[in-house]
Amino acid sequence: MDVQLILIVAAFSIIQSVFGMGLLVFGTPTLLLMGYPFAAVLSILLPPSLTISAIQLFRQERQQKRFAVDLLTFCLPILVLALAWTFISHYKVNLRSLIAAVLIFTAVSRFSSRISGYLRRIIENNSRKYLLVMGCVHGLSNMGGSLLSAYAVTRHQMKQDVLGCIVTGYLLFGIVQLGTLHYVNALNLNATTFACCTAAAAVYLLVGNRLFKSLNEQFYQHIFSAFMLVYAALMIFL
Repeated sequence: MDVQLILIVAAFSIIQSVFGMGLLVFGTPTLLLMGYPFAAVLSILLPPSLTISAIQLFRQERQQKRFAVDLLTFCLPILVLALAWTFISHYKVNLRSLIAAVLIFTAVSRFSSRISGYLRRIIENNSRKYLLVMGCVHGLSNMGGSLLSAYAVTRHQMKQDVLGCIVTGYLLFGIVQLGTLHYVNALNLNATTFACCTAAAAVYLLVGNRLFKSLNEQFYQHIFSAFMLVYAALMIFL
């Protein structure tokens, strides 16, 4: 059992508990820099990420049923095809600069009602195309969470709704990714996987959920914008 991996998962689980994402966002580059191959990174991080997302979704008062249907219809099929093609062809697509630009623009727009309104109208008028692109990006690079966060914060104002949207997306993303990894024989689960899931659930229940509830709406919106900028910087410089 790898204690170092468990500690890394536990640390990033705090972020995921608050924002609905964090294990893949920060865990993926961390483990890649430590020398883990991409398939191993997904095998390590997806199960604990799914664990937190499942608990969060179960505790949500308002379920994102319409959004889930849209994901199943427009986003997830292209995600499966893109992810399977990535492992079969062994071709890596670098979308970091483009996604970083989207994140920076989205984060900055949250401080301007005029810009945020313009961005919201763009996404609302092209939601299906946006979901198609998001599925393709996540399948090719595992970075579709950035577009998901931009979608969530432009479509919802309340922190509970923002979190619910992201949790729904990440849960479905994770299920599809695990299934695809299993199909292409790239999934590797072991005792450390179970320990990471247990650690993630414990961190969420003991720390993360309480931290989320303690944040007021305005502060949550500002700190989410800061989180998006940090994520953008991570993709640019790592």
